Amino acid sequence: MLRFIAHTNGAFLQFYSIKSTGLVSRGNALISSLVFGSSPSRVVQVDSSKPLLVPAGSDSLGSIGAPLLPSGDISRISARNPYELWKQSYTGFFPQETSKPQRVEDPSKDPQFKEPAVDAMRAQKDEELERYRRQAERKAREAARLKSAGIMT
Repeated sequence: MLRFIAHTNGAFLQFYSIKSTGLVSRGNALISSLVFGSSPSRVVQVDSSKPLLVPAGSDSLGSIGAPLLPSGDISRISARNPYELWKQSYTGFFPQETSKPQRVEDPSKDPQFKEPAVDAMRAQKDEELERYRRQAERKAREAARLKSAGIMT
C-alpha cells in the first residue's frame, strides 16, 4: 500500500531508523539531495524483509502489483478508484475500529493526563478567571444601576 501511494503521488518511500547508521546516512543523503538539489541515490530496495528505499519515479504499478484481498472478499469490492481498492485491501487485513472514542467533557480533568505542576497552575488560573468574571459582572451591574438612575450618561 505504501509503495502504491508513494508511486501515485511521485514521492520517495524510505524506511528510517536511528538504530541503524546506514539508514541514518541514507536519510541524511535523501534530505540533502532534496534541499540542495543534488541527484538523489538511485538505489532501490523493495524487498519487504529489508528496509524499503524507493526513490520517486523508480517504481512502477506493474512491479507493485495488485492489492491482496482476504479470501472471499472479491464479491464485496465496491471500489470506484485505485485508492479505494487499496484501502479495502488494507482494511480487509487490518480491520478498523468502528466505535467512536469517548470524549471527556473537560480534557484538563481527565485522570489519564494528570500533571501536578500543570494542574496546580491551571487551578490557580481558573480561580483568577472566576474572580475577574465576578468583578466584571459587579462593574456591569453597577454601571447599569447608575445608568438607570440617570447618574451616568
